[in-house]
Amino acid sequence: MHRLDTRFNILVTTFRYSEHNASNEIVELLKNLGDDNAKIFYTRISGLLLCYTNLDPFIVVNHLYSIVQEEPWRIRYILRCIPIEDVVNTRIEEISASCVRLARAKIGMHESFRITVEKRFASDIHSMDIIRAVAQHIDRKIDLKHYDWNILIEIVGDKSGISVLKQKDVFSSVKAKRYL
Repeated sequence: MHRLDTRFNILVTTFRYSEHNASNEIVELLKNLGDDNAKIFYTRISGLLLCYTNLDPFIVVNHLYSIVQEEPWRIRYILRCIPIEDVVNTRIEEISASCVRLARAKIGMHESFRITVEKRFASDIHSMDIIRAVAQHIDRKIDLKHYDWNILIEIVGDKSGISVLKQKDVFSSVKAKRYL
């Protein structure tokens, strides 16, 4: 479809070598929601697609959960769908600034958080350096197991997708179908 661009707001995982089928599946679902111009970006990582839609990516995730409830067979190739709120260059300063801005806007004073870093093709940057740079600027409670919010940093080479998410904000077809 398209080469990696800086504009993406959904990260989709699928089975290895099933990118084409997952791409068709997500494009069809987005069309049904009203976006005829969604863009899919293939990455160098087997099983990973990036998507840009004009729709709110959190609404897309909710819609995927609804589809699984009503017609679970419609989702065959999408394993996870993660909304991305911001995309920055993969530099600690930019990642930290984005995370802090989003966290301060979303995480309440009495709520807890954790930071998750998913790295792909970024061997020169260390996850703990990123975590320290972000955590030192957020004056909320850290809880690695029973957190209210997850500050998710998805590093894909020289671009990083940032989101501050509740657990329900990440679609997992395996988990959704398990509870049918």
